[in-house]
Amino acid sequence: MNRYNIILILLTGITSLATAQKKFTLGECYQYARKNNPTLLKAQNQVTSSAIDLQLSKYKILPSASIAAEHYFAFGKNIDPVTNNFVNERFSGGYAGLGAQLNIISGFNTLYSIKQNKYKLQATQKAQQRIELEVESGISLAYSRLLYSREQAGLIRKNIEKTEAELEVTNEKIIAGKVTKNEYYLVNARFQSELADLITVQNDSLYAKEELKQLMGLNFRDEFDITPLDSSAITEIMSVQIVVPEMLEKILARHPAIGEARMDAEAVRMAVSVAKSYLYPTLSLKGS
Repeated sequence: MNRYNIILILLTGITSLATAQKKFTLGECYQYARKNNPTLLKAQNQVTSSAIDLQLSKYKILPSASIAAEHYFAFGKNIDPVTNNFVNERFSGGYAGLGAQLNIISGFNTLYSIKQNKYKLQATQKAQQRIELEVESGISLAYSRLLYSREQAGLIRKNIEKTEAELEVTNEKIIAGKVTKNEYYLVNARFQSELADLITVQNDSLYAKEELKQLMGLNFRDEFDITPLDSSAITEIMSVQIVVPEMLEKILARHPAIGEARMDAEAVRMAVSVAKSYLYPTLSLKGS
């Protein structure tokens, strides 16, 4: 085995280790990311928090109730609470109370708050959908880059094998005196260039794999592999006719980023109404 074969083996890597790794399809990458991507999990928490805020704002419509109790004990020289005379006795007593309050009118503050929190909830839901689309788009790009880099690496390895064989033939021709060393230098330069191209492609493959790992929410120590795409599915996707005006209308009507912006605008509008509601008097009914 000459030095070129050794270099090629080192660049190719130990493929036997990859067989024990878990392999993901593109759909499985999507599913795993929905459960483990940190950005998506944060968006889901925001949706839960907004839902709780909406529920709390609805509870403000209900009347409030309170209960209090107190007990006291006194001894020594005190005033009898019945005769108002000074006596040396011990006294103990206490009280208990129950109160309720119902806001009748408060400038529609509660209703505006409910609407505001409702729009906030819808905005966070749209944001979650937007982030999910962005994550899946990033996974698709990283997945395709990884497959493309591996395919390119395979083609370059075949070229390297051919160039290496050509180097050996050229070296034998030099020994036989049929060609000069200049011919060997030209072939060797092409060989070194192909080795450099292989390193570049493999680096890009590693970068795409790490990007895919990050998007999926895998631990940096986890090792995995991907399966090739179904060529029939790709052919079916490529055959779909896309009409640009219709596609733009669907995007404007359905894209979660646009819906998120609209809900944010409505939430701000309701926030202004909530602020203005404090200018009006409040009417409440209390009892104890």
